[in-house]
Amino acid sequence: MRTRSAGVSLAVALIATLGMGPQAQGDSVVGSGKPTVLETFLTIDARSGPSGESPSGFAETQFSGGQVPVTCLAVAGNRAVLGLDLGADTIFILIVDNGFTGDVFAASISEADPAVCPAPSGFTSTLGPSGLDFGDYVVVDDPPLPTAKAQCQDGAWRAFGTTFKNQGQCVAFVQRGPKP
Repeated sequence: MRTRSAGVSLAVALIATLGMGPQAQGDSVVGSGKPTVLETFLTIDARSGPSGESPSGFAETQFSGGQVPVTCLAVAGNRAVLGLDLGADTIFILIVDNGFTGDVFAASISEADPAVCPAPSGFTSTLGPSGLDFGDYVVVDDPPLPTAKAQCQDGAWRAFGTTFKNQGQCVAFVQRGPKP
């Protein structure tokens, strides 16, 4: 009787796992620290889809009067730029995740559209760059999911990290789309 119960549990777990299908986790920058060029601690929890779509989250300092919503997020490798709408101005913050002891912070105040982040590779700052006195930020760059069969063929499915186990799973995803 015990073997049958364990087998049923295993089957339910397997069906649940197979039904989920590949899902991108999205891009993010999360952490807290005290950049050398600031007089305050900065907490960031910013997230978006793997191509920057649907940004959400916040940035907060002891002087911000609460959490300031993230208006955009652009991630490339270990570099992330997030936007914050401060009313008359927009602040863009660059975080470069170089591991626990080597993160870089930079910021720029602008009148630009807060919903459109500059590319992390071309970011120019008016404040910084600087290191952190203490703290750590973690940047995650999740590759976008494939939209065409060609993105899965000839080993290209491996570019999507651990999302797909083989080319067939990648192609099937493209043909049927993501499962809810």
